[in-house]
Amino acid sequence: MFQLKKGKEGFTVVEGPFAGRSFTHGQPYAEVPPGTSGKFEEIKKAAPAKAPADETEKPAKAESKKTVVTFPPSGKTGGKS
Repeated sequence: MFQLKKGKEGFTVVEGPFAGRSFTHGQPYAEVPPGTSGKFEEIKKAAPAKAPADETEKPAKAESKKTVVTFPPSGKTGGKS
C-alpha cells in the first residue's frame, strides 16, 4: 500500500492506464502510476477493523469471592424515640 508523501501535492493523471484517477493525501493506494513512485511512500496495510461485539455475548463472570462491608455502630438506634 502507498500514500502520498508529506509535502507532495495531490494530482490527477491525464494519460495512460491511470488517466482520470486522482491521488490525494490520506488515501491508501494499492498501485501508483508509472514514473510517480518518488511522490509516494510505502505504508503498512491497515489492520482489519475489529468486528462489533455480539449482542448475545455474556459479560465476564465476576470472581466468586464476595466482599462484606460492615459499618461501625453510630450510637443511634433504628427505632423511634
